[in-house]
Amino acid sequence: MIWHRISRFVPLVGGVATLLLALLIAVSPRAQPVAGQASVPCYMIQGGATFVAGAGCEWEMQSGATLDIQSGVAASISDLTVSDDLTVADNATVSGTLTIVEQVLATGDVRTGTDVQVAQVLRVVPNAAISVTNGAAFTPTGTFQPLTSFGTVTPTITETDADAGDILVLMVTSATTINIADTGTTKLSAAWAGGQYDTLTLMAEGDNWVEIARSNN
Repeated sequence: MIWHRISRFVPLVGGVATLLLALLIAVSPRAQPVAGQASVPCYMIQGGATFVAGAGCEWEMQSGATLDIQSGVAASISDLTVSDDLTVADNATVSGTLTIVEQVLATGDVRTGTDVQVAQVLRVVPNAAISVTNGAAFTPTGTFQPLTSFGTVTPTITETDADAGDILVLMVTSATTINIADTGTTKLSAAWAGGQYDTLTLMAEGDNWVEIARSNN
């Protein structure tokens, strides 16, 4: 009698187990495509740690979302189009064309292999003002470099860390006169005597800063 009941129960248990196994197989994620065999544009390489965004794959960052690429992480981008604002806290390198529809806010370097296209505003973030002294060298910290002094002084500009093509705009923000001589690695059309709000625009060329514009304001 007991064996008869067990024999009736065993097929039932086996049937339930088979059903559960079938359900698990149905809902389990399928094996991801391997490299070269992707049937969808966005996939993870099987057994690896690489996510592949092929032709047609889209990354949609909705309002309020944040894409955080931390220091030490390599992000390689061929061409990049930003429809709103682009904020770069450190460095960004694009091997192709970088297109910005509105504005760029950068405290680091933004470098591209071909063109930078800005449809509306290219904003150069001002660096902290440097207080210069007579006869002493100063090192600019970015493209827009305000200068101050406690009187009439003639400092020199160092060329450290400048790459060919870097743009430097010096602006005197104090009510003083800051002179830059046409000498050494500073190649000017003539000596510059910058008063308050005057600007001197230079471009790095190898080992030199070369003047491209000045304004007496």
